[in-house]
Amino acid sequence: MAKNQIFNVAVSLVIVASLATLGQADVVDKSLMQELVTDFKQFSAAALCAADHFGDADADVPGNVDNVIEGGIGYLQQFLGVPLSDEEYIRQSILVTRTAAANMGETHEKCANVSPDYVASNPAAIGSELSAAGKVLLEVSENLACVLQNGDAEALEQVPSFFAKIINNIAADESDDQVNKLFRHEKALANDLGGLVSC
Repeated sequence: MAKNQIFNVAVSLVIVASLATLGQADVVDKSLMQELVTDFKQFSAAALCAADHFGDADADVPGNVDNVIEGGIGYLQQFLGVPLSDEEYIRQSILVTRTAAANMGETHEKCANVSPDYVASNPAAIGSELSAAGKVLLEVSENLACVLQNGDAEALEQVPSFFAKIINNIAADESDDQVNKLFRHEKALANDLGGLVSC
């Protein structure tokens, strides 16, 4: 999938997301953050599926995966150093994660409409890094779900700042390895969320 196609999808979605925020107070509802739990789980499933087909000769899965990640990060670069409200950080995270999950599912025909409960096989070594990234995305989903279920008000108030942190850090990261970049920054997010409560 071409990067400009990914960007166009993201732009059309952000218009909808931005319109939805008009007139709303800057209070992040738990149900909004719950959407991120679902979206990260779907992103994880799509990444794990793509990892299982990373070496397939009939598709350029590695190139497609790089385009998906690069397109998502490229979208986030417009927010680098731009302060947003807590709610907008969550909404932009939903937008980019949901879009990336859908686009990751298009990296191989067998990953389109993949179940969020996808069980990964043992990918070849070539797909091991993406598989690790997929597992970290699931860790983000599970840790955020834990915070929403067991966290107090103080813990919940910190969640948007962690998404602000990853948006700025991944947008500023100029390293070339897209999968490794995704893994490192999502792992930091998973650790931040995991440190809020004990599950």
